[in-house]
Amino acid sequence: MTSDVARALSRTHTTANHIPSPEPDERTTPLRAIDLAKKIRQEKREEERASKTTPTTPQEKRLSELKQFTQQLQNVHPNVLAKHLHKTILFQNKDVIVINKPYGIPIGDHGGGTCISSVLPILVKMMDGAKSHSELLPCLGLEKEVTGTLLLARSQEVVDNIVYLHKYNQVQRKYWAVTVGVPVPSEGVIDIPLMEREITGTRHHFKVT
Repeated sequence: MTSDVARALSRTHTTANHIPSPEPDERTTPLRAIDLAKKIRQEKREEERASKTTPTTPQEKRLSELKQFTQQLQNVHPNVLAKHLHKTILFQNKDVIVINKPYGIPIGDHGGGTCISSVLPILVKMMDGAKSHSELLPCLGLEKEVTGTLLLARSQEVVDNIVYLHKYNQVQRKYWAVTVGVPVPSEGVIDIPLMEREITGTRHHFKVT
């Protein structure tokens, strides 16, 4: 009888040792910005590993086509990029021209390679003729990773006027983010500290990242 009780107590003790501790509830644990950044980087690495897979949905196919197209634009001859910009003119008058800036192409040359500014002399000759002495000047820049309307001025005076209006909040700029699927989390606050990084090239400057 005593040995049976001892074995029962031993089994009870062993079972208790293997009871898993309760895991924290993700719904109640606050998500730190650094944890979210690590999660996003991990997801990006996984996406890059799976990037060679064949797209299945129409949205994925279109996204894959846009990625390939923008990668090609980054390595084309300046004349080819100028022709593409000429086709994307959205508006023009005697003072300004509005074009649709492609993704992945920088406004200025900060590290070598093709940029918008380097092909503007070619673009203006396509518009006004080979003998034209006109100029096109970017007014308000867009980041390399942004696509959308880019305002070009036909003179420095127009540039100064637009910069003045922008300085005193008379120019409205709106950004839209296009996603495939619903981001998780759908909203939040980014509290990761900003860092100023030095950029070397033809134009020495600093960039906040």
